Amino acid sequence: MPASADRKVEALRVLFVTYPWLSHYYPMVPLAWAFRAAGHEVRIAGAPGLVDPILESGMHAVPVGTDFESAQVIQKNRLSESYTENDDRNVRITDHESLDPTGRALVRKLSAVAFTIAEAMVDDLVAFARSWKPELIVYDGVTYAGAVAAAVLGVPCASFHWGDPMIYRLENIDLGTEPSPEFERLFARYGVEPRDEPDWWLDTCPPSMCLDTQVSRTSLRFVPYNGTTSIPDWLDIEPGRPRVCVTWGLSTARTSGPESVRTVRDIVESLAGRDVEIVLAVAKTEAAQLADLEAQWPRIRVLTSFPLHVLLPGCTTVVHHSGGATALAAVTAGANQLAISARPLPMLLGDRIAATGIGRHLLHRDADAEAITRELDELFGDPAYHKATEHLGDEMRAQPSPAEVATRLAEAV
Repeated sequence: MPASADRKVEALRVLFVTYPWLSHYYPMVPLAWAFRAAGHEVRIAGAPGLVDPILESGMHAVPVGTDFESAQVIQKNRLSESYTENDDRNVRITDHESLDPTGRALVRKLSAVAFTIAEAMVDDLVAFARSWKPELIVYDGVTYAGAVAAAVLGVPCASFHWGDPMIYRLENIDLGTEPSPEFERLFARYGVEPRDEPDWWLDTCPPSMCLDTQVSRTSLRFVPYNGTTSIPDWLDIEPGRPRVCVTWGLSTARTSGPESVRTVRDIVESLAGRDVEIVLAVAKTEAAQLADLEAQWPRIRVLTSFPLHVLLPGCTTVVHHSGGATALAAVTAGANQLAISARPLPMLLGDRIAATGIGRHLLHRDADAEAITRELDELFGDPAYHKATEHLGDEMRAQPSPAEVATRLAEAV
C-alpha cells in the first residue's frame, strides 16, 4: 500500500472496536490518534466500563453491550482450571497440529470467552455502525463483533494484534482452518456470510519475535500508552543506582489472585539485597497488600495503576508477568527483562523474550525466591541482554509508525 504524495485522501469515518480489557485497548490508542490527527473521524466502541479510559485517551466513546466482570467470565468457562493444567505440563499453544486434548480444551475455552463477549456487544455495535456508517473498522484481534459489523456494512476491516508472537485464530475450531459454529452464528443472525479473513492483519510484534503464521501481516510500530498521570517529582531525578520495575499486569492479577502478591513479594526479596531502586507498579487490589514493603525497605516505591510508558524509560530492568504490551514497552524503553509466565499464551511470549536475548524467562510454577535470584544474577551479570534489547529496539523503530499505517489504510479504503 504505497502512499501517494499527490493523492488527496478524503476524511473517513473510522470505527475502532475493543475487547473489554484495558490491556487490549491501550495498544490501539496510538493508531486511533494517528487517524484523528490526519483529519479522520474516529469512534471507539467498547463495554460501558471502558468509557472513562477511552475519554481519558482523547477519543470519543461508544458504549456497546454490557460490562463483564472478567473473573466471572473466566470462572464460568473454567479457564483457571485449564491454566493450572497447562502450567503443570508446560504446554505451548502454537498451532492446530501441536494441540493435544488438554490444549484443545484450553483453546475451546478461550474461544468461548471471546464469543461470549462478542455476543454481548454485537447487537449494539451493529446498530451504531448502521447509524454512523463507518468506512473502515479496526477491531481487536479477538473481538469478533467488529468483523460482524464490517460484514453487515460491507466495509473494509483490520484485525489489530498487540504484541503476542502468534496471531491466534480463535474463530476457527482448535486454531485450525474451519470456522467454529459459534463464529458462524454471529454472522447468521444478520444474514451475512462469515468473514474469517480481515482485509489487514495489523501486527505490532517486531518481526524477529514473531512465529510463523499463515497470514500476511501489516507491520505496525508499537507505541506504548497506558493512560495519563501527574508526574511525581522523583521520577525524572537520576536515582544514582539502577532502577528496577516490578509489575504484574491487570489481567494476570485477575486470573492469579493471591498468587500474584506472593510472586511480587518473592521478587522483592530477591532484589532487596542489591544496590538497586525498586518500583512496584501494581493494580489497586494488590497495592494495599504490598504497602508494607515501602516501610520495610527504604529503596522501594509502590505505584498504583501508574502508566508504564511513563515509568519505564528510567528503568534498566523490568520484571513482569510476560505480557505482550509490557514486554514491548520495556524494549521501547531500552530495559532488559525477566518474564515470569503463569499461563500458556504468556509462556510462548516468554520463550521469545529468551530466544531474542532481551531477557530471561521463568515459569511461574518454578518461580520461588531462589529461582528468581538465579535469573536476576544472570540478567544483571551479562551486558549482552542490554545489547540485544538495543538491537530489537532499533528493529521496532524501523517498523512503520501509526501515522504511516493510518495513511496507507486510508488510501487503500
